Amino acid sequence: MKPEDQLKAIKDMRKKGLVPLGNFHSHPETPARPSEEDKRLAYDRNASYMILSLMDQAHPVLKSFRISEDVVEEKIEYR
Repeated sequence: MKPEDQLKAIKDMRKKGLVPLGNFHSHPETPARPSEEDKRLAYDRNASYMILSLMDQAHPVLKSFRISEDVVEEKIEYR
């Protein structure tokens, strides 16, 4: 999603009384951990940032993180 589309969706959710819980994206060729770009774009320290690694397509890895500035806390991992 383009950042402006994401912001528009979040504003629309909030207008309807909904609370975004987090977001999800994939890393086709890298591990399931936040990149520097992911950390830079993390706008909500209460959100769950879920990243799916497809490095090994037979064994995808899904992890959830909390990101606050440069502090990354892994919350959950699914294999």
